[in-house]
Amino acid sequence: MSKSLASLQPLTPELLKKIKREAKLLKRKSQKTLRHRACLGIVAQRYGFESWKSCQESFQEAFKSWRDHGRELCAAAVAEKSRSYYFVQMHDDFERSYFSHWVGWSDDGYELRVPSKVNPAWFIRVFRESREETLYVIETEEDYNRWTLFWHGPALVECELMLSEEPRFLSPEPSYSRPRLT
Repeated sequence: MSKSLASLQPLTPELLKKIKREAKLLKRKSQKTLRHRACLGIVAQRYGFESWKSCQESFQEAFKSWRDHGRELCAAAVAEKSRSYYFVQMHDDFERSYFSHWVGWSDDGYELRVPSKVNPAWFIRVFRESREETLYVIETEEDYNRWTLFWHGPALVECELMLSEEPRFLSPEPSYSRPRLT
């Protein structure tokens, strides 16, 4: 395991979230010239780690038992019919993608999209039964923290939980991967 340069702060999920949040802000300020992983490295060094990798390793070692608690339950859980869910994919570099719908055009001609609520039964059938892939059902704050910090991958996240954890989640965002309106 890589050592940290000056780990004066206790390794908590809140600290890791803070590092991720600051990296996201740094990326926005850099006008997308820096990749997200580079921003994570810069912020991790501010907090006394050698690199983003050593930061991740330190947290993984500290949270080994906490990290895996409930993982198998979430991977096999069935979504409650009385609740609404968003389909969210958490990638290894902490970038998020989600099932979305069009709401308009940005000033520079790109589509504006917002997350859509989904039919959880259909996603469970497609991922778990057809593809035989892991699909987490996230309904608690603890499981959300574990998923975003360690598990990653596709998940059905309960709507109210997602909005409480990410208040700007429903803000329209330009879809740069789609063709620009000319």
